[in-house]
Amino acid sequence: DCLNWIYQRMLLYETAREAHFDVIVTHDAEDVIHPESMLWINWHMRDHDMVQIPVLPLPTPLTLWTHGIYIDEFSEYQCRDMPARQFMGAFVPSNGVGTGFRREALDELAASQGNRIFEPVCLTEDYENGLRLKLRGAKQLFLQIRDHSVATREYFPQTFATAVKQRTRWVTGISLQTWERYGWSGKLVDKYWLWRDRKGLIGNPASLLTNILFAWGAVCGAMENFAGWHSQFYARTLELAPLFAVTSVVGVYRMLFRGYAVGRRFGWKFAIGVPVRVVVANCINAQATIRAFARYASARLKGEPLVWVKTEHQYPTAASLIRERRLIGEILVMNGYIEEFQLRAALLSKPPDRRLGEHLIDLGTLNEDDLYEALSLQHHLPNTRVEPSDVRLGVARSLPAHVARLWGVVPFGVEDGKLLLAGAELPSPGLEPALKHFTRLEIRFYLMSSSRLHVLAETLL
Repeated sequence: DCLNWIYQRMLLYETAREAHFDVIVTHDAEDVIHPESMLWINWHMRDHDMVQIPVLPLPTPLTLWTHGIYIDEFSEYQCRDMPARQFMGAFVPSNGVGTGFRREALDELAASQGNRIFEPVCLTEDYENGLRLKLRGAKQLFLQIRDHSVATREYFPQTFATAVKQRTRWVTGISLQTWERYGWSGKLVDKYWLWRDRKGLIGNPASLLTNILFAWGAVCGAMENFAGWHSQFYARTLELAPLFAVTSVVGVYRMLFRGYAVGRRFGWKFAIGVPVRVVVANCINAQATIRAFARYASARLKGEPLVWVKTEHQYPTAASLIRERRLIGEILVMNGYIEEFQLRAALLSKPPDRRLGEHLIDLGTLNEDDLYEALSLQHHLPNTRVEPSDVRLGVARSLPAHVARLWGVVPFGVEDGKLLLAGAELPSPGLEPALKHFTRLEIRFYLMSSSRLHVLAETLL
């Protein structure tokens, strides 16, 4: 219900400040938000009432099997299901994060439900809101950027137990509670996708059962062919060989497509683990579905409301975010330093041993100061253009000259107990420990263009 109170507080804020918000975007605190997502949402809100940005997990090692199933399923879902919904004109469910709403659409939802945009008793209110908006005639858009770069990313549960807990809520809310509250509403195409969303009630346990039967059949076949052990079960299954062949082909196709979707976004090495993770996913989904049935039946028999069980989220560390860093060319174009056609031309003509920024400077397309501003944005480091006349000689020589030259830095100031260092290259992990031998102050690193750093060093060191 906290989202409803945020909406009410927004109304009070608007009244007090005489302001008006045209677009509302929902996100979780732990989301890694692509800087262009707001631009895309804002652009498409001219013609739509709801815009959903793709949602993908943050990459994790191959050994984290549980989190890997989220990578597999979300990759496939964003590659196939969501675009198919959009193409067929069916309702687009909100993912709860990366969702933009036109203000008028939210106001209509609030007015229709006693000022409640998000239904407190619903376990998957984001999914339900997508359906509610479609039933009210809203125009929805799933926004898939061609190169798949624009997406909201986050970590999902990484243990079996936490994944089962989260998916129990998903199955309960999407498959059971929404069925109870909305039945088979909407047009024929909406009914089809409601069926797709609910078929896991049978499909999830059945998938695990087929895995078990397949394993048992494989063992029986091996025993009969290599150990002379005869099984009536295996003999009967041979009668269904054509059916098994068809289902096997379908299963292989599904795994190949999922591997393709994963490989495009997370690399082909990670996609190799798809067949194993399919079995892990079947175990988790089957247990979650059984628990969802049990929780739902218990709540209805006792006349109690369903309890919303919070999922514990993991916040990304700074180190993990490095993998999500944008390319320097993307930053240069986005911030207007160069045009896209100039970037394409530079990429085609760049020598293999030359960095892109340096090559753009060689071509005269970019100046050095603009390059370092872009590098500052890319690496989340401050940038400085301090002049030698602004630096006290005692500060500049607070480090031995040979040490400063060795590490390619020049001290240029002291602020809040920190020694400010300028450097033209990104600081290496060993920089701060090495300099601690020569200063008791904490180190704060600033990027500076190589030509400016050269002038600073020649003048002061």
